Amino acid sequence: MGIRVPAKSFYDLSEGRLILAPGHRFGDLSAAPAFIARKQAHATAEVSTALDYEPDHEGDRAGLVALQSDNAYLFLGVIKSQGKRQIAVMRRETAGDPQAGKAVSSVVLPRGARTVRLKLTIDGGALNASYAWGRSGWRPLQTGGDATFLSTKKAGGFVGTMIGLANETNRSNHPAPAAP
Repeated sequence: MGIRVPAKSFYDLSEGRLILAPGHRFGDLSAAPAFIARKQAHATAEVSTALDYEPDHEGDRAGLVALQSDNAYLFLGVIKSQGKRQIAVMRRETAGDPQAGKAVSSVVLPRGARTVRLKLTIDGGALNASYAWGRSGWRPLQTGGDATFLSTKKAGGFVGTMIGLANETNRSNHPAPAAP
């Protein structure tokens, strides 16, 4: 599943890998984000992925997203922030959330950490995030507490949370294309 109808295909399956082209951010209602997900079917769930991603520009990000709507989601993934490749947790609870776009928690990735593993564990209203790379074990990242902001009762929107993969570009940081 995704949200809105994309103008063109943004994904490809190649050699057993899903490749997502960079897309619009959640909250940009003018276009569909590069987001492929499944509806969360149970109150207890675990979702994980392995990710190879090198963000090009400040604010570019890719990873796992638990999404109720454009205004209510939690992101766990790789982002470029302050010129560094980091794993971060970000959340947006409402349309006017002043913390939207700011990391709840983050860790700078070492230079050799190409492939990272990401995991979201859901247990009722609790949502936990973990990451790993190389042969290291899972390490927790703070998610900002209660995750019931993803419920239809609190967030409104459509019925149910979707969890999936996204690749968002921060278009405001990209240079305009040169004129012909």
